[in-house]
Amino acid sequence: MARPVGTEVVSFDVRRAIKATQAAMAQGFREVAADMAVYLDRQVSRPYPPASKPGQYPHIRSGEFAEGVTITGTVNGIRVYSAAPHGIMLQTGTVNMDPRPWATKLLNARDWEALVKKKARAHMERTGYGPKGRTK
Repeated sequence: MARPVGTEVVSFDVRRAIKATQAAMAQGFREVAADMAVYLDRQVSRPYPPASKPGQYPHIRSGEFAEGVTITGTVNGIRVYSAAPHGIMLQTGTVNMDPRPWATKLLNARDWEALVKKKARAHMERTGYGPKGRTK
């Protein structure tokens, strides 16, 4: 398409808007990942005895599981990692143990998606991309 005749009065830089949106979403994911880590720590921090039952959050026994969980937030979303070798076994179960789906329970515990949106929107407003468009 040929460029129209006349002087350009206003333009909208789509790439800049996309970068601002991605930065806001990444910030929202990072903040929610931190919130999720606090939530999980509160759920897992139960007294030593007895062992958890199937479907419950794992109870702290050695401390290795609770200290080894890392939750990251990036522009690509939120990821939950377990450094403890039995983290995946607790999540999925084994032939001798029913699952304790701690990561699934964490993801389903709250409406994390709405919280990410809220935090991303707040970040956009702080940086000048509010609901009324670019203001700075």
